[in-house]
Amino acid sequence: VVLEPFCTMGLGPMLALLACAMCATVANALCNGSSMPGVANTRLFKYDDAMACMRSVPSNASWLRSTLDTLESGLDNFAFLDKMKDTGPIFNVRVDLLAELGAMHAKHYANDLEFQEDVQTLMAQMHDAHTMYVKPNCYNATFILPFVLQSKLTDKRQVIFTGPSAHASTYSKFFGMILDKYYDREIFAIDGLEVMTFIGDFAQDNEVMSNDLSASFNAALRDVVYRRQRLFPHPPRSSVTFTFREHGKLDGKLLNVDFPWLAFADTDLGQVKACIAEPKLSGSLLGKSAPATPLAAPAGRQTQMGCKTWPDKEACHFARTVPSAAGAPLQSSFATPPARIVVVPDGRPSTISCYAEAGAAGTVLFMKVRSFEPEGDDMDKAMTEFMDDALTCVMASYDSMVLDVMSNGGGIVCLGYRLAQMLVETFWEEPTKALYEYDLRHSPLMAAYIKASGALTPDPDATGDDFILEPKSLQRFNSTAWYMEPSQYVRGGVLGNYSHRFKMNCSSCFQYRPEARPRKWLPPSKLLILTDGLCGSTC
Repeated sequence: VVLEPFCTMGLGPMLALLACAMCATVANALCNGSSMPGVANTRLFKYDDAMACMRSVPSNASWLRSTLDTLESGLDNFAFLDKMKDTGPIFNVRVDLLAELGAMHAKHYANDLEFQEDVQTLMAQMHDAHTMYVKPNCYNATFILPFVLQSKLTDKRQVIFTGPSAHASTYSKFFGMILDKYYDREIFAIDGLEVMTFIGDFAQDNEVMSNDLSASFNAALRDVVYRRQRLFPHPPRSSVTFTFREHGKLDGKLLNVDFPWLAFADTDLGQVKACIAEPKLSGSLLGKSAPATPLAAPAGRQTQMGCKTWPDKEACHFARTVPSAAGAPLQSSFATPPARIVVVPDGRPSTISCYAEAGAAGTVLFMKVRSFEPEGDDMDKAMTEFMDDALTCVMASYDSMVLDVMSNGGGIVCLGYRLAQMLVETFWEEPTKALYEYDLRHSPLMAAYIKASGALTPDPDATGDDFILEPKSLQRFNSTAWYMEPSQYVRGGVLGNYSHRFKMNCSSCFQYRPEARPRKWLPPSKLLILTDGLCGSTC
């Protein structure tokens, strides 16, 4: 029944089975690809073949309407819906999401891919990982080039160099290209546009992990050459032109080289049944027999652990190559390397690790927090393990601290508040001082729910800490007035109705092991936070 709207395309119920068979036959013919040696269920495609396969999924009015209806009803509750109409500096986002989605109802799409990428491009304008639009499983492909891009400082200039990716050998064999002479080369331009501008434009148009352009630029260094189709629109051309400088010369001859896109895809690519299947829960396109990351981790650096907070596991596995301060040795001019004491070891399911290292300025505690959403089926147990590990770290002996939250995907807000409590004496003595105030945008759906249920908190089936708190009394609200009697604010140039302000209830986290105090309270100059701007809302 679910397949019928896709496959009949208006033919009528009696021809449904025949039409479905035709759909499957066309898709299978276009989507065979080439098998990848040593990796099961993975196919290799040239650009045109991969595009033909993805475009073989027909446009369907019923699915389009239901998708847009779901997005519209969900975004109606989006806290920043009005703000996004005009954020002002520094982000300067101007998008009327509901108006744009409404206009899509009247558009004609030649295939489903056009619709998916129209929605994806719109949602990307918010540059917010919370509202990332991920295409269905039938678009699970990645277009790659044989490079990683590396940013370096050379002669007081920021320059972009090429390095070999983990897939360079596969790429070289597939296209019969000798690639060695293109590695460790400075890129002057990409597709005729100065390289920094090209990467910056890509970040501004497509990156969703951060609305900070610097963080988006860092992410774009990866995604410019590694286009995951469930997260990004397809590349506009079948190849990319790199313009290289001569080695070590600013005014030497320029070399233009075209590199065709190679697509990795699993066997679901272009399959209608995969478009309506449940999202995949885990796994890289490269399967279990492949390396854990599409790019090899740099020597001397530990890879990231845990992909629970990522909507796309392939993206997570790729991002594991981001350098970790807690995995890199402390740089020192001493002839004898400083002594390192591992306090909480890495390579465990826990999202926290730390070590202490002695130097001329005293002992530094390096603490890595990969995520605020710990792994585990028993979330209560996982949360207590997170807090236990954090307490073990801050109870060690140290004179200063580096807290590394690079590539942290965010997660449970109360765990972030609990960690802040461990780092700041004022918050330890009075934890609620750390809490921010929040509110909710009014929507017909939420108003109907509150009216019908009498809910005193937005979380259905709330118990214990699930209840939000009135900011001044820090007690639960005692009537639905917290929502049904709205406050009004101008956001994004629009007057809107919002709930009363409230604070999160993190009592259980704050009260866990109150006797376990940090060894010392550091002044701000001794507490350094290392971030790449991707730490999500919890940070």
